[in-house]
Amino acid sequence: MSKKPKNNDTLLFDAVKRGDLKDVKSLIEDGADVNFVTGQGGTLYEASYRGHLEIVKLLVENGASVSEKVWFGLVPVYSATIQGHHEVLEYLIKNGGNPFFIEPNYGSSLFDEACVYGFPKCCEVLIKFGVKPSFKNWTLLREKKEEFYKVFFKNGFVFEYDMDKDMEKVFMENFKVRKLDLLLIARYKDEESPFFKDNLPFDLFKEIYNSTKIACRKYELEIFSNK
Repeated sequence: MSKKPKNNDTLLFDAVKRGDLKDVKSLIEDGADVNFVTGQGGTLYEASYRGHLEIVKLLVENGASVSEKVWFGLVPVYSATIQGHHEVLEYLIKNGGNPFFIEPNYGSSLFDEACVYGFPKCCEVLIKFGVKPSFKNWTLLREKKEEFYKVFFKNGFVFEYDMDKDMEKVFMENFKVRKLDLLLIARYKDEESPFFKDNLPFDLFKEIYNSTKIACRKYELEIFSNK
């Protein structure tokens, strides 16, 4: 291997892409720049994108910045999130990565991206570090909806917000329920409700209810008052 720092930096980046922990360690010992950024990305960004947790740890332990920016101002926590590498994401945040990072071009949060790309475990990590789901997140879901619903409900999503007309519309469209069924959801008494039959299994929703001890009180009152 060449001793020239510039060449070592490029070799380090290539070793990171390959996931070659032995070469990464050797190149760092030879003085390669752990914060090297190229037109293709950066060392820590690339390791995070590919989910190479041990390499991510090695880079950070040797001085790699968890705030390292590549093209368009993107950072390692972003690359870990969009690839669903929740263990890498958690490690980066524990070592200074920002769970509230906003993608600078479109204004998307990490939580937004996890919803769009279908990674509920990344959402769980972000919630653990203080990120709260929003109404926008609900509308971004494309796949694995049942897994996301479980994460959201267990963390109080939907129930901690007043359900205005927009929320009601999204709630009904996602779950295919009528207004009366919302009462059944709040009460969890009727296993034959269309909600439980065609969408989220009753047992799963009951488990969520039992863990949160939260009900749709606003809808209970509203429906009772309309009777």
